[in-house]
Amino acid sequence: MINRILIHNTKTTNNNYHLLHSLWQAFKETSLQIQISQPQTLQLFIKNFQPELIICFGGEQISPTIENLKSPNTKWILWTTEDPFEINFNKQIAKHFDIVLTSDKASQNLYSHPHCYYLPLAASKNWFYHPVIKQPSKLLYDLIFIGTAWPNRTKFLKELISLLKQNHLTSRFILPTNPHIPQNTLSDVDIIKFERDFRLAPTDLANLQNHSLFALTLFRDFSGDGNPRPQSSPTNRFYETALAGTGQIIVSNDINIPEFYPEIKDHIFQLQNAREIIDTITYIKQNPEIRNYAASSVQQFVIDNHSYSHRVKELLKIVDNLNN
Repeated sequence: MINRILIHNTKTTNNNYHLLHSLWQAFKETSLQIQISQPQTLQLFIKNFQPELIICFGGEQISPTIENLKSPNTKWILWTTEDPFEINFNKQIAKHFDIVLTSDKASQNLYSHPHCYYLPLAASKNWFYHPVIKQPSKLLYDLIFIGTAWPNRTKFLKELISLLKQNHLTSRFILPTNPHIPQNTLSDVDIIKFERDFRLAPTDLANLQNHSLFALTLFRDFSGDGNPRPQSSPTNRFYETALAGTGQIIVSNDINIPEFYPEIKDHIFQLQNAREIIDTITYIKQNPEIRNYAASSVQQFVIDNHSYSHRVKELLKIVDNLNN
């Protein structure tokens, strides 16, 4: 019987710490004892807290020396958040864990591990939930996109921004960079430099999305190790945007959301190109009730099925099956 669980933050710098915090909040809703350790405090927590289950959340920055910390009384889980982009390193360290959980469905088949499962990320109401704004006059933007300016996105973004301006549609693009991205990636994208140089808190991101007719969701196809693999399944951003209470336009050649969740196939605006985005926004501005119903339906679907409380239940079931 597991009573004490330690969530270990594997990253020394974690720009998505809200994911870890959301998981911790979900465990706090159970009767289990839960703590969080950082890279420099893992050994201390193992000694003093004596967890029966350790969830290493993140992945690629874990040192193989964790093998020296293992004991027969503790089960270890690796839950990766950067598959498929860090799959090569994660595969190397997976052998040190009793269970491997990957947030990318196609990556499951890449692990040579007897207990590897697909467990997607989710979204927390505490961070992202806003009621859908149904009055068009209270919205600030027709379209908003907040995301990393990966090189595979820039040609598309440049075309989209140009078309939005030509059609007098209001938009906002916040494109933070990182050390993996070439310095000149955004040099010919027509947005002010200020919009490239800061990161939003998750709560502020959700608020901006909530005040937009649509939020644009793009999936990443870029890896820092020079071996890009496209994402194959919905990421946390999909679930988080749904909770924010806005229409969601999704552009991807690799992920078909309705195939994953046919229950919401009529409420997802999955499009192929920039021209389709312009046409959809123009049509919805004349028929806002379509967007409002879609946004409310997808939001409720995520609340009912894709919180971290749902993921905790799945995780504990996997552990229980292993023990039995």
